[in-house]
Amino acid sequence: MSWKSHSLMQRLRKVALGGLAAGLWGGSLLELGQFAGDGNIPWLEGLLMGLGLGLVIAPMDALVRGLFTRALHGALAGGALGALAGALGFILLGQLSNGGQLAALGEDIAPWLGVLISLGLIGAAVAVAPALAATQWRAAPRLTGIGFAAGFLVGVPVRGILLLGPSNPWLQLAAVTCWGILMAVVLHWLGHRRAQRWLRLINGPGEDQFIPLTGDTITVGKHQRNDVPLIHYSEIFPWHCALHWNEDHYEIFDNEQGGVVMVNYRQTMEQTLKSGDLLKIGTALLQYGESS
Repeated sequence: MSWKSHSLMQRLRKVALGGLAAGLWGGSLLELGQFAGDGNIPWLEGLLMGLGLGLVIAPMDALVRGLFTRALHGALAGGALGALAGALGFILLGQLSNGGQLAALGEDIAPWLGVLISLGLIGAAVAVAPALAATQWRAAPRLTGIGFAAGFLVGVPVRGILLLGPSNPWLQLAAVTCWGILMAVVLHWLGHRRAQRWLRLINGPGEDQFIPLTGDTITVGKHQRNDVPLIHYSEIFPWHCALHWNEDHYEIFDNEQGGVVMVNYRQTMEQTLKSGDLLKIGTALLQYGESS
């Protein structure tokens, strides 16, 4: 098994358990919305389901890495975007199910499509929320597209479960739980396996940890709110250094707090990074990598 696969598998079980919790929570809120609205306020059902899923799935990566401050920001963004996406999705689902302008799709196809689009919108919300919370604007369009496609496709087995008993609350809970688990795993897997640039931690706590790089500015330091937090290492300042995106490559900059930044064991204040470069920051040793 490659180090990249090993890093991915280390957290996949925790991600799956988190997805299970998200699905159960989102499904329970869906049932609460149906009870509160008595079936007459479809957007309320979607809002509550999206809120529940977004609150847990969006901060998942930060939670499994123990970055609780960042997880809180991701949860707030995920909850807000998930609620909005869920409400819009269920409004669209109601229009498709009841006819409207898209009735030409047919009585059987329209509800199918409505459910999948609704789940796609929630998928887009939970995928892009962490990037928006961390102001990683450059990654937002790609993550939105990936999240929508993943949510749409993962919704296929969910819709299949609902066909077994559309009014059965237990089947609805099982369907949303299934979606939560699959989406958490898929987003985590895609975020790591499809990363074009990354840092690999190659010593100390979290050895072989794989950190995808997606933002225009990547901060590195001991403070937990850094994009690359090195909280278990000595001789590292709270905001030690940063990587800045410049057209088609990253450059590393020393923040001049007194700490040393070394690239391939040579001290530097500013340097362009190439795939394979070794970065020594305090007592932490990392390797910068790029996909071919």
